[in-house]
Amino acid sequence: MERIKVLQVIGTLRIGGAETVAMNLYRFIDRERFEFHYLVYGDSVGDYEDEVKALGGLVIHTKCSIREKINFSHVLKQIYKMYGPYEIVHVHMMFHNGVVLSAAKKVGIPVRISHAHSTNGGGENRGCNRIIHAIYSLYERWLINRTANILISCGNDAGVFLYGKRAFDKRCIVIKNGIDVSKYKFDTRLRNIYRKKYNLSGKIVFGCVGHFEKVKNHAFLIDVFSEFCMQERASELVLLGDGILRSTIENQCLELKIKDKVLIMGNVNDVGNWMNAFDCLLMPSIFEGMPLALIEAQASGLKCIVSQNISAEIDITGHVGFLPLDKKNWIEEMKKCSIGERFESDEMRIKESGYSVERNVKELEEIYIHTINEGMNKI
Repeated sequence: MERIKVLQVIGTLRIGGAETVAMNLYRFIDRERFEFHYLVYGDSVGDYEDEVKALGGLVIHTKCSIREKINFSHVLKQIYKMYGPYEIVHVHMMFHNGVVLSAAKKVGIPVRISHAHSTNGGGENRGCNRIIHAIYSLYERWLINRTANILISCGNDAGVFLYGKRAFDKRCIVIKNGIDVSKYKFDTRLRNIYRKKYNLSGKIVFGCVGHFEKVKNHAFLIDVFSEFCMQERASELVLLGDGILRSTIENQCLELKIKDKVLIMGNVNDVGNWMNAFDCLLMPSIFEGMPLALIEAQASGLKCIVSQNISAEIDITGHVGFLPLDKKNWIEEMKKCSIGERFESDEMRIKESGYSVERNVKELEEIYIHTINEGMNKI
């Protein structure tokens, strides 16, 4: 049986939230039935590219920015001729989804899916003029709703943000960001191994998982931890991730004289193991969608202290504390953490809440097949 070709359009295949979601789809989908091609921007080789190829998929690089609407339409047409035909295009580019979907419609791809992963498009975070960003966002929302025949979001807030409440209520399907729950079950043996290896024994260990970008708010976290250290010397902060602001954060640690108490690991492929070593997960993001790291932390039984900018939908276990970005509040909440504090991992509750990757992929397979069979090229 000939496999159904799906073009997944995403900015990069580095280790990250939306990227991991897109990668998980291919890990767990029926690969005898579906073949994924990932279209990414730029020459940089992402962390997941070798795995995509090992699973029988293809990674296509383009230097053409999705913002260049006319040129991108031409590029997509060439890709379709070389590697297609594609029955489905599934786009993970937030407000740039409309440009891709519009080009896909012109090419003749019948099933066009927009996927919302965040509660912010990122334009303002990059320093765009607010008025220009607002106008562009409204136009792109209109374009997405006009050219997508399937709307998906990781949660209610992300869906309303990208598509508007009317479109969300009318036709958006929520597929939560699922994880392989069994990988994150608390393991005392691994906890002891990691804490011994990295000299963390006898310390309260706080963890943070995320790219070093403005939106993740590492600068605030370092300020908070610096003041916390003055009151609780037996503590350590472990940062998992990499990015353009890493050197800035390293310099901040030097200036605050806490370099020896902050462990920056870069991108790692053993986040699940690290969760065992933590006593609490911190996430002071300026905005988020439904961050995978928070789901993983809850699967591991961790207490989580997070920014109130993160959707309350993410609290599955009742052990997530939402705080305003105020240093005093964060320090007081962190003082309540203790070494070895753990809540019983409720694997069943996480799965029943819709955060199992197996369930998510099954839902997506059904959407793919149903829309192909229905002949969705009506929009």
